[in-house]
Amino acid sequence: MKSGFIRALWGIYDHQGRRLYKRRTKIDYDIRLLTHNKWNEPFVTYVFGEDNYKYLTEDVGLTSSTVRLVDKRPIVWDVEKEGMRHKTEAFRLGMEEFDEIVLLDWDTQPIKPLPPNFWETLRKKQKIQAILRCYKKRKISWREEDSHRIPCASFVYIGDKDIPKNLIKTWEDMGRPWSEELCMVKYMESLAGGWPGVNKYWDMFEPDFFVLGEGLVYPWEKLHSKNHSFSHFNMKAVGTQLAAIDRGIARADMPWLIVDGYPIRNRTDVINYYLMEKLPPGDKEYLEVGVRNLNDNFNHVKALHKDGVDPDARSKANYLITSDEFFKRNTKKYDLIFIDGLHQHDQVYKDIKNSLACLKEYGIILLHDCNPPTEWHQREKESRGFWNGTVWKAFVQMRMERDDLEMFVIDVDWGVGVIIPNRKRDKFVCSENIMDYKVFAQHRKESLNLITIEEFRRKKYL
Repeated sequence: MKSGFIRALWGIYDHQGRRLYKRRTKIDYDIRLLTHNKWNEPFVTYVFGEDNYKYLTEDVGLTSSTVRLVDKRPIVWDVEKEGMRHKTEAFRLGMEEFDEIVLLDWDTQPIKPLPPNFWETLRKKQKIQAILRCYKKRKISWREEDSHRIPCASFVYIGDKDIPKNLIKTWEDMGRPWSEELCMVKYMESLAGGWPGVNKYWDMFEPDFFVLGEGLVYPWEKLHSKNHSFSHFNMKAVGTQLAAIDRGIARADMPWLIVDGYPIRNRTDVINYYLMEKLPPGDKEYLEVGVRNLNDNFNHVKALHKDGVDPDARSKANYLITSDEFFKRNTKKYDLIFIDGLHQHDQVYKDIKNSLACLKEYGIILLHDCNPPTEWHQREKESRGFWNGTVWKAFVQMRMERDDLEMFVIDVDWGVGVIIPNRKRDKFVCSENIMDYKVFAQHRKESLNLITIEEFRRKKYL
């Protein structure tokens, strides 16, 4: 039996070159996850849009054997009215190519190697399976009981070649609704003879692989029986994740770990962990170099006094000037400075040196994008798509020059660099040309002093 994982990618650019999917930025998330998949099983992405296809194969470097161009148009069905029909088309195409598939949505990602009985386990239940969720606003119009409980299409197993065409027919019969999840639940109810109820749904349709997110239906004791191989990367799902902490069931094999009671999933979590837990108590002064968008990180930082520096007026930073100009004028001292500005070696190096001069006695510096996964991601000049730039070069150079800084990179969110002044450490030494990316890639762990979140949890750096 031929089994495979699939994704679907569709969407457009706006006039500023940012990829858009109408109501949310979507394609950048898709591409980021696509470039981080490591599967023993076949993995295929069905792509709408010739420009998207060329970008993935020519710029990102995905092979044509794992990418299929479905249609030259980036959007085939009306996004506002019928948008998720693109996903059911991926179901159809996937089942033409495989005997069974698992579709992962843009916000779902494996977090550890699959168990050897993965596909065998899925075959024990119905030929279509999806995680049951409780949505706040979306509801089933024809059902009074459990009307907000709907299968979520972040992880969908299909094991019958007739199911995609049945889903599409159901979609047509329902008047072409926007959500593919509505036609999924309608079809699943037809298999069960009506809404089976939460417990029977578990027995029939709930896959035995855990996906973390908001709106979980089942109690944690029951969810614990699943294999935690996947996670839902919805950054808005803070409530559920904090609930996991409160109930004491946070697991080390989830994509984030609990460090002194704080989840560490991204740069914002690392910043808040240091501000709330490790720096001396009192009102904190926070500086962010390179804001870009207040909602990306700045607004989520838990500091009483916050300054943002970015020359782009669209960033709405309170200092609309370059970092060089800011540091010339600045007279303040900060508890934590986060550097996420121009991602070029020379500029980041200057930002680090200038930041060191503006720290309080126990202040620290954090940097984003220190761990580019490929040579393409560390290209010197920004172009469309994810760009880590050459931040890593500035970080490594500082490690080679200074023996009074403790420096390490946490392997989360493209690499979060940490610089703690007034710590006696040996300089990093490398006999090869470490500024060559190919050499760096061979010595990544030692040159960055790269640590996992688990290692970060075990160590006490402050």
